[in-house]
Amino acid sequence: MTNEITTANQQLVEQMKAHVAKSVQGASDVEVQAFVMVCERLGLNPILGEAHAMRDRGGTLRPIPSIDGWAKVVRSQPDFRGVEFAEVRDEDGDLSAIDCSIHVEGWQQPCTVREYLAECRRNTPVWKTMPTRMLRHRALIQCARIAFGLGLADVEDVRDDPTPTTSTPPASAPRDGLAELRSLADISEESEDDDFVS
Repeated sequence: MTNEITTANQQLVEQMKAHVAKSVQGASDVEVQAFVMVCERLGLNPILGEAHAMRDRGGTLRPIPSIDGWAKVVRSQPDFRGVEFAEVRDEDGDLSAIDCSIHVEGWQQPCTVREYLAECRRNTPVWKTMPTRMLRHRALIQCARIAFGLGLADVEDVRDDPTPTTSTPPASAPRDGLAELRSLADISEESEDDDFVS
Protein backbone atom coordinates (compact mmCIF):
# COMPACT_ATOMS: atom_id res chain seq x y z
CA MET A 1 0.00 0.00 0.00
CA THR A 2 2.81 2.44 0.89
CA ASN A 3 4.48 1.87 -2.48
CA GLU A 4 1.16 2.61 -4.24
CA ILE A 5 0.77 5.88 -2.31
CA THR A 6 4.40 6.84 -2.98
CA THR A 7 3.96 6.08 -6.69
CA ALA A 8 0.70 8.05 -6.82
CA ASN A 9 2.33 10.98 -5.01
CA GLN A 10 5.29 10.92 -7.39
CA GLN A 11 2.91 10.83 -10.38
CA LEU A 12 1.07 13.85 -8.98
CA VAL A 13 4.38 15.65 -8.44
CA GLU A 14 5.45 14.87 -12.02
CA GLN A 15 2.08 16.02 -13.41
CA MET A 16 2.26 19.23 -11.39
CA LYS A 17 5.92 19.77 -12.38
CA ALA A 18 4.84 19.60 -16.02
CA HIS A 19 2.03 22.06 -15.33
CA VAL A 20 4.26 24.41 -13.30
CA ALA A 21 7.00 24.20 -15.96
CA LYS A 22 4.69 26.00 -18.38
CA SER A 23 5.39 29.20 -16.42
CA VAL A 24 8.41 28.36 -14.22
CA GLN A 25 11.49 26.44 -15.30
CA GLY A 26 13.49 24.20 -12.97
CA ALA A 27 10.98 23.69 -10.15
CA SER A 28 12.20 21.08 -7.66
CA ASP A 29 10.01 18.29 -6.30
CA VAL A 30 9.90 20.07 -2.91
CA GLU A 31 8.79 23.34 -4.55
CA VAL A 32 6.05 21.56 -6.49
CA GLN A 33 4.90 19.70 -3.38
CA ALA A 34 4.74 23.00 -1.47
CA PHE A 35 2.80 24.58 -4.36
CA VAL A 36 0.32 21.68 -4.32
CA MET A 37 0.05 21.85 -0.52
CA VAL A 38 -0.83 25.55 -0.55
CA CYS A 39 -3.31 25.09 -3.42
CA GLU A 40 -4.93 22.21 -1.55
CA ARG A 41 -5.14 24.27 1.67
CA LEU A 42 -6.90 27.03 -0.27
CA GLY A 43 -9.13 24.67 -2.25
CA LEU A 44 -7.63 25.81 -5.57
CA ASN A 45 -7.11 23.65 -8.64
CA PRO A 46 -4.10 24.82 -10.66
CA ILE A 47 -5.05 22.56 -13.57
CA LEU A 48 -8.26 24.61 -13.94
CA GLY A 49 -6.29 27.86 -13.83
CA GLU A 50 -7.29 28.83 -10.29
CA ALA A 51 -3.63 29.25 -9.27
CA HIS A 52 -0.34 29.71 -11.07
CA ALA A 53 3.28 29.32 -10.02
CA MET A 54 5.63 32.28 -10.22
CA ARG A 55 9.09 32.97 -8.86
CA ASP A 56 9.59 36.13 -6.85
CA ARG A 57 12.76 38.19 -7.23
CA GLY A 58 14.45 36.10 -4.56
CA GLY A 59 13.81 32.92 -6.55
CA THR A 60 11.10 31.48 -4.30
CA LEU A 61 8.29 29.68 -6.12
CA ARG A 62 5.05 31.35 -5.07
CA PRO A 63 1.45 30.18 -5.59
CA ILE A 64 -0.46 33.04 -7.19
CA PRO A 65 -4.25 32.73 -7.37
CA SER A 66 -5.93 33.85 -10.59
CA ILE A 67 -8.94 36.14 -10.23
CA ASP A 68 -11.15 33.03 -10.30
CA GLY A 69 -8.99 31.59 -7.53
CA TRP A 70 -9.25 34.76 -5.46
CA ALA A 71 -13.04 34.79 -5.86
CA LYS A 72 -13.20 31.14 -4.79
CA VAL A 73 -10.98 31.75 -1.74
CA VAL A 74 -13.05 34.79 -0.70
CA ARG A 75 -16.37 32.94 -1.07
CA SER A 76 -14.99 30.01 0.95
CA GLN A 77 -14.21 32.15 4.01
CA PRO A 78 -16.71 31.22 6.75
CA ASP A 79 -17.19 34.87 7.78
CA PHE A 80 -17.73 36.17 4.23
CA ARG A 81 -21.14 37.86 3.87
CA GLY A 82 -20.90 39.60 0.50
CA VAL A 83 -18.93 42.01 -1.66
CA GLU A 84 -19.75 45.33 -3.31
CA PHE A 85 -17.91 47.51 -5.80
CA ALA A 86 -18.25 51.24 -6.48
CA GLU A 87 -16.61 53.12 -9.32
CA VAL A 88 -15.07 56.49 -8.51
CA ARG A 89 -15.01 58.94 -11.42
CA ASP A 90 -13.24 62.26 -11.84
CA GLU A 91 -14.91 65.54 -12.84
CA ASP A 92 -14.68 64.52 -16.53
CA GLY A 93 -16.47 61.24 -15.88
CA ASP A 94 -13.33 59.13 -16.36
CA LEU A 95 -12.66 56.19 -14.06
CA SER A 96 -10.14 57.13 -11.37
CA ALA A 97 -10.61 54.41 -8.72
CA ILE A 98 -12.72 51.47 -7.60
CA ASP A 99 -13.83 50.77 -4.05
CA CYS A 100 -14.30 47.18 -2.95
CA SER A 101 -16.23 46.47 0.25
CA ILE A 102 -16.26 43.00 1.74
CA HIS A 103 -18.84 42.31 4.42
CA VAL A 104 -17.50 40.12 7.21
CA GLU A 105 -19.71 38.54 9.86
CA GLY A 106 -19.22 40.19 13.23
CA TRP A 107 -17.88 43.47 11.80
CA GLN A 108 -20.02 46.57 12.19
CA GLN A 109 -18.62 48.08 8.98
CA PRO A 110 -17.42 46.35 5.83
CA CYS A 111 -13.72 46.24 5.00
CA THR A 112 -13.35 48.80 2.18
CA VAL A 113 -10.31 49.30 -0.02
CA ARG A 114 -9.88 51.88 -2.78
CA GLU A 115 -7.52 51.08 -5.65
CA TYR A 116 -6.49 53.94 -7.93
CA LEU A 117 -6.20 53.50 -11.68
CA ALA A 118 -3.14 55.77 -11.82
CA GLU A 119 -1.29 53.47 -9.39
CA CYS A 120 -2.41 50.13 -10.80
CA ARG A 121 -2.55 50.60 -14.57
CA ARG A 122 -0.02 48.59 -16.56
CA ASN A 123 1.03 49.05 -20.14
CA THR A 124 -0.46 45.74 -21.30
CA PRO A 125 -3.20 44.97 -23.83
CA VAL A 126 -5.69 43.81 -21.19
CA TRP A 127 -5.23 46.98 -19.10
CA LYS A 128 -5.62 49.09 -22.25
CA THR A 129 -8.84 47.38 -23.37
CA MET A 130 -10.45 46.54 -19.99
CA PRO A 131 -9.18 48.97 -17.34
CA THR A 132 -12.39 48.85 -15.27
CA ARG A 133 -12.38 45.06 -15.05
CA MET A 134 -8.67 44.93 -14.21
CA LEU A 135 -9.01 47.61 -11.52
CA ARG A 136 -12.01 45.79 -10.05
CA HIS A 137 -9.85 42.64 -9.85
CA ARG A 138 -7.07 44.56 -8.05
CA ALA A 139 -9.58 46.06 -5.60
CA LEU A 140 -11.06 42.63 -4.78
CA ILE A 141 -7.64 41.09 -4.23
CA GLN A 142 -6.37 43.86 -1.97
CA CYS A 143 -9.61 44.00 0.01
CA ALA A 144 -9.59 40.21 0.49
CA ARG A 145 -6.02 40.31 1.75
CA ILE A 146 -6.94 42.89 4.38
CA ALA A 147 -10.33 41.43 5.34
CA PHE A 148 -9.14 37.85 5.75
CA GLY A 149 -5.35 38.04 6.24
CA LEU A 150 -4.77 35.22 3.81
CA GLY A 151 -0.98 35.53 3.58
CA LEU A 152 -1.16 35.49 -0.21
CA ALA A 153 0.32 37.82 -2.78
CA ASP A 154 -0.99 38.63 -6.22
CA VAL A 155 0.90 38.58 -9.49
CA GLU A 156 1.44 42.35 -9.50
CA ASP A 157 3.03 42.30 -6.06
CA VAL A 158 5.36 39.39 -6.83
CA ARG A 159 6.36 40.85 -10.19
CA ASP A 160 6.91 44.38 -8.88
CA ASP A 161 8.35 43.67 -5.40
CA PRO A 162 11.71 45.48 -5.31
CA THR A 163 12.90 43.55 -2.26
CA PRO A 164 14.18 40.04 -2.94
CA THR A 165 13.11 37.47 -0.41
CA THR A 166 15.71 35.39 1.40
CA SER A 167 13.57 32.35 2.09
CA THR A 168 15.36 30.14 -0.46
CA PRO A 169 18.77 28.95 0.76
CA PRO A 170 21.74 29.22 -1.59
CA ALA A 171 22.24 26.19 -3.86
CA SER A 172 25.35 25.18 -1.88
CA ALA A 173 23.55 25.12 1.48
CA PRO A 174 22.10 21.83 2.74
CA ARG A 175 18.33 21.76 2.41
CA ASP A 176 15.99 20.80 5.21
CA GLY A 177 12.87 19.55 3.41
CA LEU A 178 10.33 20.48 6.11
CA ALA A 179 11.86 23.93 6.67
CA GLU A 180 11.88 24.49 2.90
CA LEU A 181 8.22 23.44 2.62
CA ARG A 182 7.30 25.89 5.37
CA SER A 183 9.30 28.61 3.69
CA LEU A 184 7.81 27.97 0.27
CA ALA A 185 4.28 27.70 1.63
CA ASP A 186 4.60 31.15 3.23
CA ILE A 187 3.39 29.93 6.60
CA SER A 188 5.95 31.79 8.69
CA GLU A 189 4.75 34.89 10.53
CA GLU A 190 7.42 37.02 8.84
CA SER A 191 6.23 36.24 5.32
CA GLU A 192 2.59 36.76 6.26
CA ASP A 193 3.43 40.22 7.58
CA ASP A 194 5.43 41.00 4.43
CA ASP A 195 2.49 40.00 2.20
CA PHE A 196 0.10 42.13 4.24
CA VAL A 197 2.00 45.38 3.74
CA SER A 198 3.09 44.94 0.11
